[in-house]
Amino acid sequence: MPDKNTILIAEDDEDDRFLIKYAFTKTAPALTVAFVCNGEEAIAYLLSRDRAAGAAEKQPPILLLLDIKMPRINGFEVLEWLVNHPAHRPAMVVIFSSSADPKDLKRARELNCDGYFVKPCDSAEYLQIATELQCLATLDFDCI
Repeated sequence: MPDKNTILIAEDDEDDRFLIKYAFTKTAPALTVAFVCNGEEAIAYLLSRDRAAGAAEKQPPILLLLDIKMPRINGFEVLEWLVNHPAHRPAMVVIFSSSADPKDLKRARELNCDGYFVKPCDSAEYLQIATELQCLATLDFDCI
């Protein structure tokens, strides 16, 4: 069962981390936002949540927001790992990338990604995306 109060964001760019944190702080202040800087850290985080909760009670975050282009292990490699380790999969996994390449979108879909957002150019769009993600992750469709 996912931890309904936590989202994990895998993002290597400091400016994007700042904007994402700002957006979620404004739109979903009750959520805990955890950040990692690459795919390797994202996998380690998901594994540590499993150990922390004990074998009988696995608690991945409700949402994993995942950049594609990160050092060490990229976003697609994390998606591949999640396909092979479904017990560690958050309730929702969404790509948040600067890439609008249709090939990236297709690959994300093939790897069971739940959504794909292209990083916006202004903070108002970050707020809108954070609102949509929070509503989708909590299945509160009235707030969209």
